Amino acid sequence: MTGMSADDVVKALQEFTDRRVGLDVTRSFAVTATVNADHSVTFTEDIVQDFRTYRHGIERTIPLKTNLGENAMRSLRVSTSEGTPSQVIV
Repeated sequence: MTGMSADDVVKALQEFTDRRVGLDVTRSFAVTATVNADHSVTFTEDIVQDFRTYRHGIERTIPLKTNLGENAMRSLRVSTSEGTPSQVIV
């Protein structure tokens, strides 16, 4: 690494580490929204995630109040694939 600045060395090492260890990667993300007869909406997210960092989890912020009015959430169901920890904090 002759001729490289200290910043260039740090950047090169970080890129090498990111490739080797990697950051969390979303392999796929599919969202389905179904409008029901009672005018409610059911959202389904299918996410395939590779966690490569010490912290595993996906966070969601669900806006219940917008400039169009307030919304209600009647139920929330979270599931994971077999063998995956399924702790949920709401």
